Amino acid sequence: MHVSHNYYDMKQNSTHMNQQMYMNMLGKHEDRIKNLYFIYAVVMRAINRAEPVLKAYDYETRLDQAEDEKTGILIEKLLNNTIRECE
Repeated sequence: MHVSHNYYDMKQNSTHMNQQMYMNMLGKHEDRIKNLYFIYAVVMRAINRAEPVLKAYDYETRLDQAEDEKTGILIEKLLNNTIRECE
């Protein structure tokens, strides 16, 4: 799915969405879309189960304080979103 979203066209030397590729590879295949939903649910559940470990983990690299803080904020947002989506 992400390949068709960020398709690189060598002739035009540009990146754009390729809807034809999406339909051929995923959109016309109901079983593949169902697999995406299943994988999404499994990943959400895994993140929820790992919440205590993910919250307690030290994400500081001590190389870039701004990036370290940003990582902590993003992890917190991820956990808040997954808990709301899939308890």
